[in-house]
Amino acid sequence: MKKKGSKIEFSTLRDKELYRHFLTLLREGNFTVLRELYGRAAKMPASRFWVSELRAADVVSRMRRGREDMDRMKSARRAMFEEIRRRVDDFMSRNPGMTLIDAVTAVVNGDAPEFYISDDTARTIIYRVHRQARAMRRILRR
Repeated sequence: MKKKGSKIEFSTLRDKELYRHFLTLLREGNFTVLRELYGRAAKMPASRFWVSELRAADVVSRMRRGREDMDRMKSARRAMFEEIRRRVDDFMSRNPGMTLIDAVTAVVNGDAPEFYISDDTARTIIYRVHRQARAMRRILRR
């Protein structure tokens, strides 16, 4: 399980990438309600899996040994770790002799099919980044 108070070290990069996707969707104008854009932005492909290599390696190792309790994870996180495990298993079968940490590092730093966050989490992140950007513009105008 995730340690209480832990935070990924690159959450700022993830947040900015998600916000850019949101702005792209907003500019396209193919929506009826603004609320639907949050989920659509979260389902867009991401530049990487937004989890640390060590955390992913720990969870994948536990999953492979049958020791990780996946029922206690939120569904989006569970789906992300299942996809990482599937890719790691495939990667290791194509590259015999590769260590688990090397395979996980290669997979986690590769493209991800989505952000693996809920619509509400996406909305919270987008609001926060938008407020920060607006505050920065106000400061720069002075």
